[in-house]
Amino acid sequence: MSEIAAENIFAEGGEMGVLMRATFCPPSSSDSPPNDSPPKNEPENGPENGSESEPESSLENSVERWPDTPFGPVPSWPASLKTALSICINSHFPMVVWWGKDFRLLYNDAFIPILGDRHPQALGQPAQSVFSESWHIIGPQLNSVFETKKANRADNLLIPVLRSGYLEESYYTYSYSPLLTKAGTVKGVFTIINETTKQVIGDRRLMTSTRLAAQAPQAQTSEEMYRAIIDILSDNPTDIPFAALYRLNPAKTKAILCGQVAAAEIGAEIGNVPLLPVIDFDQTDPWQFETVLHAQQAITIQNLPDMCGSVPSGLFGLPVMQVRVLPIRAASLNSVAGLLVMGLNPARPIDTDYVLFCDLLASNIASRFASVDSQRIQHALEVSEDKFKRFLESDVVGILFGNIDGAVNEANDEFLRIVGYSREDLQAGRLSWTEITPPEYLSADAQGIAEAKANGSCTPYEKEYIRQDGSRVTVLVGYTLMGDKRDESAAFIVDLSDRKRIEESLQQREIELQLVTDALPALISIVGRDQRYRFANRGYEEWFGLSASEIYGKHIRDLIGEATYQQALPYIQRVLKGEQVTFEGAIEGKTEGKTEGKTLMPPIQSDKEWRYFSATYVPRMGAVGEVDGFIAMISDVSDHKRAEAEKEKLLSREKAAREAAERANRIKDEFLAVVSHELRTPMNPILGWSQLIKRGNLSSEKMAKAAETIDRNARSQVQLIDDLLDISRILRGKMNLQRQSLDLSKVVVAAVETMRLAAEAKSLNMIVTHELCPVIGDEGRLQQIVWNLLSNAVKFTPAGGTVHVDLRAQKDNLEPLQQSLQPPFQPPLQKNSARLTVTDTGKGISAEFLPYMFEHFRQEDYSTTRKFGGLGLGLAISRQIVELHGGSISVDSPGENQGATFTVLIPLAAPLVESVSDKPSLNLPAEDLPADLSGRRILIVDDDADSLEITRFALVQAGATVIVASSGAMALTIVAEQVPNLIISDIGMPNMDGYTLMQQLRALPAEAGGNVKAIALTAYAGELDFKQALKAGFQRHITKPVAPDALVAMIKQVLNE
Repeated sequence: MSEIAAENIFAEGGEMGVLMRATFCPPSSSDSPPNDSPPKNEPENGPENGSESEPESSLENSVERWPDTPFGPVPSWPASLKTALSICINSHFPMVVWWGKDFRLLYNDAFIPILGDRHPQALGQPAQSVFSESWHIIGPQLNSVFETKKANRADNLLIPVLRSGYLEESYYTYSYSPLLTKAGTVKGVFTIINETTKQVIGDRRLMTSTRLAAQAPQAQTSEEMYRAIIDILSDNPTDIPFAALYRLNPAKTKAILCGQVAAAEIGAEIGNVPLLPVIDFDQTDPWQFETVLHAQQAITIQNLPDMCGSVPSGLFGLPVMQVRVLPIRAASLNSVAGLLVMGLNPARPIDTDYVLFCDLLASNIASRFASVDSQRIQHALEVSEDKFKRFLESDVVGILFGNIDGAVNEANDEFLRIVGYSREDLQAGRLSWTEITPPEYLSADAQGIAEAKANGSCTPYEKEYIRQDGSRVTVLVGYTLMGDKRDESAAFIVDLSDRKRIEESLQQREIELQLVTDALPALISIVGRDQRYRFANRGYEEWFGLSASEIYGKHIRDLIGEATYQQALPYIQRVLKGEQVTFEGAIEGKTEGKTEGKTLMPPIQSDKEWRYFSATYVPRMGAVGEVDGFIAMISDVSDHKRAEAEKEKLLSREKAAREAAERANRIKDEFLAVVSHELRTPMNPILGWSQLIKRGNLSSEKMAKAAETIDRNARSQVQLIDDLLDISRILRGKMNLQRQSLDLSKVVVAAVETMRLAAEAKSLNMIVTHELCPVIGDEGRLQQIVWNLLSNAVKFTPAGGTVHVDLRAQKDNLEPLQQSLQPPFQPPLQKNSARLTVTDTGKGISAEFLPYMFEHFRQEDYSTTRKFGGLGLGLAISRQIVELHGGSISVDSPGENQGATFTVLIPLAAPLVESVSDKPSLNLPAEDLPADLSGRRILIVDDDADSLEITRFALVQAGATVIVASSGAMALTIVAEQVPNLIISDIGMPNMDGYTLMQQLRALPAEAGGNVKAIALTAYAGELDFKQALKAGFQRHITKPVAPDALVAMIKQVLNE
């Protein structure tokens, strides 16, 4: 067949012959004779030299261009191509000619189904563009033929094809043969191909269903059956990408997962597919099980990704899109025993064959269910019969078969033993159960028969039989009536004679046990392995207020409560393992008082009443050596625990008291050290400058500095002594106030003026705001409070800082202020108060020390390197004075180096009323009184020469005529000679003190000096000293030391009264 005319190549050939004639033999085509080699004028367009130009997608538009393709004009085709194509288009088997280096397709009608939607556009196209999805398989095989010139073949090869709109699983058996030119060059490949998809898939599915039918029946149990079914389904992942097998509960309301395919374990997720271990139809039904159950027909669920999101992958990595849900029918065929959820192969159509395969699987699984059920029923029947036979022969209880009229047709040996008859008696008909029943039990038998006729069986009851020897035996009888008329009976008879004797013995032992345990001062009980009480003595009744019968059968938890039970549980677990244990615990008790002389324990802790106990658990062994419970012995140790608790409290209180005393001693020691330091420190400059003055070589400037230094330090000592005296008065409760109506703002202004120079020396910004605030109080003491607060503010504020003093009438509720302060120093909620605040930007106060700010003898820094002096008594004194005025004082500080705010509240009074104080102020300015004491004759009495001299000198400087006396006796002598205008006397003098002197003077007539005015000038500064001086006859009491100007002012005041 070296030459074949063009019109003969495409002769007949069906659809493809017509198409190729239209394509390769248009009317304008050349009729030049065929040749095995291309014409010389077509070297670039012949079949052996492929063109890279792509044909148009439309076959009709490409007809005229075929001669320009690698095929070239038909007359130029090689004989091998013509021959192969002639065979191809006239064959009924699928054949393909792949021509040129890009393997362009020429195929016959039988190959069209393999192309599917790509026909007819595939004609003449490069193979890689037509079969792009499977070129990784086809391409290497075609290239191998080109390179080796050897034919190759494949059987049932899986090749994915895209011919129906999706990537399809398909199988082919084919052979590749080279098409050679005369020169021996391979120009193409001739292929005979046969699609074996249905055969391969059918065999695979048949294998699965056959294995399911053949192997699964070997399972003996449901679990083995489920495993066998899942194993078989797992071996076909192509048709079954995933699956889940469910069984239904008897009520058909739930589906229970038995196994699944494509997951590691039961209940594991496959993607997001909801393979739930249990599907309750009332709550969720993702697979529409109820629909399948009602219709008893399979359904297909479409678009699985829309339902689950992430889904398993099937063949070629394609996502599973469809699921088949099939009923597993029960043996009766009228109900459903289970359900199969089965993912479908995404690479195959869901055609009739696939649906039949699914149905066949469900049918085979249903057969397996029925087979296992049948085996289970048969096995259960055999076991039941065997058990009954062994039970009948075991002689555990008596068994008889008869009727309600008294006949005994069959009986086992135990029944015969119970009633004392032989088997010969039974077989001879000499045994009737009615005849051996005493008359008094016939009514009980009649009731039992009536109940059995109505219900099928009777409630077991006790009766007696008359044995053959005439004795009686107590038995328990129960029976079932059978037959259409329910007149045939099967009865069991239990011999109770031994049990009766045992019961009587046990009752006696229980009575004895109860008597013994009730007499013991402890709680004793017997507890079963189930942790329920089997016995409890009277101690339990008294503790829990329940009778022994009420306690019997209770669980330990229910009697002692959850909290105590959790305490005891570890010990219960140990004793039930055979270990004897002892432990202590507590149980919340009752509060009703006493029962049977046993006092219920009073509360030991907070608001609850607790009983404390010591418990011992002893394991109780059963008949075969296992622990079947334990004996509990519990002792009430509440009194002991209460005593221990009280002892602990006493020890704790003693320890706290000891620590408090040690702390107080330490604070006092530290305080005394500070007192020593603060008293000695000003003495150093006083003594130093005194020595320098004595030398007499100081300049006037140095003399002024010496005087100022001595004055300042002397005042410091006076302040320290005054603070100590105030604290002494406070601690003895002897501080009294000289109350009068006054404007607190004036007191504040006076104190501010006193501190202004000190503030200016540190360049402090002093801000003062105030308004009229009438109060009732001791002016001097109130000024002392303000001075203490200002002094601290100035002392602890660094140079350039700010001190703000504010006085306001507080008429509103102080709750906002109270909420802003740190406890425990919060002012009480009060209205109509004078509110004084002193705020600084100084050192601040640590949160740790805030609670101790107003305590006696407390300072934040007692160290020898401390920066600020003082005894730390000012705030404690201020607090006492404020409280004596009915007010409060508090402090707030954000923290160290953030300043502090002190707040004083003093109750407001009615508008100011002028009054005269019983104790005049020592702060009266000297310029308000006469300028001197000229013309005044004053007697000074003091045994201390230095004090006497400084007082004399001061009064002489004021213009007075001064007479001095060093004792009381000398003073009386001077008065007798000439009565002075005023006497100033010390109190503490030898032989005759100031009080005695004044008493003797007051005893004199007026003209002899009995009414002479007198001032006590003394170092005794107590409140009692003040009162005693006035009582003795002095007009005034002045505490040493006193400034000369203040003394002169007081003398002027007394003389002018």
